[in-house]
Amino acid sequence: MRRPATTLPLEADGFNLTPLIDVSFLLLVFFMLVTDLSGADRDPVRLPVSPASEPDDISVAPQIVLTVDESGGIRIRGRRMSRDALRNELKALARLSPHPARPGVSALNVLIRSDGAAAYRHVQEVLRLCGEMRIERVSLGTNRGER
Repeated sequence: MRRPATTLPLEADGFNLTPLIDVSFLLLVFFMLVTDLSGADRDPVRLPVSPASEPDDISVAPQIVLTVDESGGIRIRGRRMSRDALRNELKALARLSPHPARPGVSALNVLIRSDGAAAYRHVQEVLRLCGEMRIERVSLGTNRGER
């Protein structure tokens, strides 16, 4: 014996939540794309004050931010690194971004943010390591002082 065919209603009673979910996901993606996370990888330090300080050039965003803390420790993305680990990290990053017109030179942009109370020899050491890896685009982070 055959069972009678049942027909489903074309529209279910109640609200169709699909458009609401679509809009929610679109808003989520939109805010993820427009959120400024440029300072998220920066460790808090008291930058030295310089009257010659200039505003950041946003067209040349640093690809890596190195932080030298008051005791001379070096951090990348919040991770404390030894000098050897820093050398290896810079070597790997320099290889990943070669300069298009100058063989052997890296196009990597480095921003060094040093605590104002840190001894300059620690900053010099980071600058020397950048030079060894042929990283030429190096900036020092400062706060603007009174002119």
